Amino acid sequence: MNDIEDVIKRWGVPPVWKGEAITFEFKTASMDSYAAKFTIVDSNQTPLFTMDFFKPSDRFNSMGGDNRKIMELAFIHTHRPSDRKKGISTFYIRKLVDFCVQNGFQVIKLNVCADQQGIEGYSKENALNQEELIQFYQKVLDHPLMDTAEILVNNVNINAE
Repeated sequence: MNDIEDVIKRWGVPPVWKGEAITFEFKTASMDSYAAKFTIVDSNQTPLFTMDFFKPSDRFNSMGGDNRKIMELAFIHTHRPSDRKKGISTFYIRKLVDFCVQNGFQVIKLNVCADQQGIEGYSKENALNQEELIQFYQKVLDHPLMDTAEILVNNVNINAE
């Protein structure tokens, strides 16, 4: 088993899922590249939550003149509308923030997109709109030991406005 898989499994599950029979399924996981794409499924193999994050290559960052250690949160999704707004995304984002701090990352970067219609089974039911998502990420990604969270909308850094 990959070390990053162990790390993520040790994150556990949010209180709303305590006692449920759930499994972590990893599509990619590499501690060397600080990358993981995983889905949490229930006992019926129904997806509950998906998260995808990675460290962009140092070469790519340095080409843009950025020498900070950056983690990119590429994707996060709570699949069941009934599970939304129950702290699940907050739980896993805060685990990612702690992981980043422990591993010397200064920045978490993400591109906010409320319209996820390309995702199989996506439902807007009980979902946040674009402005609510931005406010959510600004709140949950704040950490005193990190430089910043680079929250992008259409690849434009809203923190720089």
